[in-house]
Amino acid sequence: MQGSLQGIISRLESVLTDRDAAVKAAMSDFQADGVSDQYHDKELRWQRAAHEVRQIINLLRTTMEKNDGTAQSTLAKAKAAVDGIG
Repeated sequence: MQGSLQGIISRLESVLTDRDAAVKAAMSDFQADGVSDQYHDKELRWQRAAHEVRQIINLLRTTMEKNDGTAQSTLAKAKAAVDGIG
């Protein structure tokens, strides 16, 4: 499950990064009275949403790393307990 989630996270980050680059390239040559400003406002909303998604991704990564550490620690304690049984 964690491997699948890592793949999804990587793909999502890639899509966000690629989209940002494509929009910046397209907007560098774009100017239309009234439309440019409207699009800029929508793009700001998108960027805020993308930032929130990136924060969620970071939280997921941190949580998975902590869970891995907890699982490894618990496994080591269980092994030590079993080894301690005479």
